[in-house]
Amino acid sequence: MRCLVDSGADECLFNNAIAKNLGIELESGEPRIYYPIGGQPIGGFAHRIELQIHGFDERVEIEAGFTEDSQFSILGQAGFFENYEVVFRGYEKRFEINSVFEL
Repeated sequence: MRCLVDSGADECLFNNAIAKNLGIELESGEPRIYYPIGGQPIGGFAHRIELQIHGFDERVEIEAGFTEDSQFSILGQAGFFENYEVVFRGYEKRFEINSVFEL
């Protein structure tokens, strides 16, 4: 699946439909309130999931939030940025992700 890489997001956040596709029972997770930038607080549930970035062999266990109000799949600080080196190359209009497991 495609995700937005958001260095300003505290956590990884996905729509409830993705949890259902993964076979996750939403209400079995920890209830949370998420605060998107410029938006109203939204309720959701936190779950431990495995994340694998396309082109990388390793999987990392992260805590992700699932909410009905999430329009995008967002990779944020907790879970994503703490497990990968992310290099932004604004002058080239691109970025790269490097595995910290191979550095």
